[in-house]
Amino acid sequence: KNPVPTVAAFLESVSGRQTDNFDFPCSTEPCAGVCIVGSGSRYIDGWYARGPCAGEVCTYIQGDVTLSQFTQPSGTSHWFVSNERNPETPSDDVDYLRTIKAGASQKPPEARSAWGIVDRASTVAHAELTEEEARIIASDWPTRAPFVLRAQRGTVCQDALEKLSGEDVPALLDALLDGSAEGLKRVERALSRLAKPESWKSIAATWLLKVLDDGTLEDILDGADAQYREDVLVLAAVGVAVLTAFLMLALWLGR
Repeated sequence: KNPVPTVAAFLESVSGRQTDNFDFPCSTEPCAGVCIVGSGSRYIDGWYARGPCAGEVCTYIQGDVTLSQFTQPSGTSHWFVSNERNPETPSDDVDYLRTIKAGASQKPPEARSAWGIVDRASTVAHAELTEEEARIIASDWPTRAPFVLRAQRGTVCQDALEKLSGEDVPALLDALLDGSAEGLKRVERALSRLAKPESWKSIAATWLLKVLDDGTLEDILDGADAQYREDVLVLAAVGVAVLTAFLMLALWLGR
């Protein structure tokens, strides 16, 4: 199952913009940037605008933090989320996140299953930080592997993360992807606290109908609870097969 489209639809809906010109997914390469969400760190989560590119591999930047690919002398490559304290000396970088598998992919992987959290103590010692620097950096270390969503603009990412600033975003994404009635109720309660001009159900449904065509919906339905599946059957009676598949997830997201 691919959770990336569901998370993207969730961010579009939280943003609540009155448009069908969506930021996700990225339709042209290179993308304008990436949205990192669900790391548990306000320092790491955010919009990373595209920076310099070497061929088709680009670096993405948010303030002092960069998302970039680094190739070791051995030839193995990983994507890193790092604070590059001095770009000329990689040895003093503070690495927060790294792709689990080595590979010279031209794009950073989007699913959180591809990312691992770098051990805080070892990277802080390796970077030879002062005591004050170590204290500041350690205070907001990532607690979960995030989603790294490629996008054609940063508006939705920035708007959604600002609105979710008081929420436990990693736990909220877990609840969204859980597929259980309890998980979806938690999402609904969180969204009810947000001031949005339009129902998240409407925006999510529009997004899914516009861009999602990879078969993810059928996979997600396999884990849905019995009551939801019953609702889907009623919906299916009045729609054509392909459109019904899209609407089922929109309904699932909005329960």
